[in-house]
Amino acid sequence: MSLTRLFLLASLLLLGTTATQRSLSPMVDQPTKDPSFPSDDILLQMGHSQIGQNEGMSLADVLTVERRASLWWDYARDVMSVNARLINMGQGKESTLLVPLDSAIMRLPMKPHQSNNPDLSFQTNIERFLSAHLIPGRISLPSSRLPTLLPGIEVEVVQGTEGWMVVPGNITVVDVREAANGMVLLMDGVVDYSSA
Repeated sequence: MSLTRLFLLASLLLLGTTATQRSLSPMVDQPTKDPSFPSDDILLQMGHSQIGQNEGMSLADVLTVERRASLWWDYARDVMSVNARLINMGQGKESTLLVPLDSAIMRLPMKPHQSNNPDLSFQTNIERFLSAHLIPGRISLPSSRLPTLLPGIEVEVVQGTEGWMVVPGNITVVDVREAANGMVLLMDGVVDYSSA
């Protein structure tokens, strides 16, 4: 094949591609918007402090937009019963989450999925960790001593000198987020559940 013919063939292919791209451009430029999802303008107007204060958001939604707690949320998505609880927005299905920041989980000598007990599975370790950080119902601040979903573990939220704290452990609460089905207390520490 001569060089001229090869050049002509390549030019025709390129022209065909350009025409095809032009005919598809209206679909590419105008994606279908989900009307139930906030517009880009509204999302940009919501400051970081407002995200999670929206009463229409579920606990799962609040955790999805909270970048500082992605490790806890990753664990929670792996446990069907916890994930269902965070998504469910029906009456009487409220929960209070004690969510350690990613930095607090990273400081742990042994991560939540690990255990010194070889008889405990990966899944069991994660379920225990999550259950120790989940209180059934929406609490009032300050709270009385309340049981978590992990039998034998109780916590209390008290007013400290610099804000809310979870005891035992004197864990600093760095932020509180409200949701339609509960609340999230972001903490700079992890609830000690080794006694359970």
